[in-house]
Amino acid sequence: MIENAGKGYAMRVRPVFEEKVMPLIPETDLPKSVLKTLALIAHEQPIKQTTVVKLRGNRVYHYLHRLEELGFIQGRPDGRTRLLTTTPKFHEYFRLQDVRTLNLGAVAGDTEPKQTILEIPPEAQCEAEDD
Repeated sequence: MIENAGKGYAMRVRPVFEEKVMPLIPETDLPKSVLKTLALIAHEQPIKQTTVVKLRGNRVYHYLHRLEELGFIQGRPDGRTRLLTTTPKFHEYFRLQDVRTLNLGAVAGDTEPKQTILEIPPEAQCEAEDD
């Protein structure tokens, strides 16, 4: 199913068809390493920046800076580190209410789970290397 997503379109694909559809989708402008970092923060929030660095490596400082520039994450002082969380823009952009209650299984009333594939806007480009 293709839906109008404001400035672009989103395609919902049943997992059974995902393998066939994935080759048709262009690579995202955000490297996989930046998306992995964003996913970690979204899933574990609030999370200390030092914990993210331990789990993802020193290159993560560049990723965090880019994610903050894009408005997807925010940090507030927590002792000698920062506590990282996602922003309302992140939730709006990825159409998530609460990441912790996100059920990647069946959507309400549906027997097969659905997955949303979103295109990252041009302003979300990052020069970082992939993991």
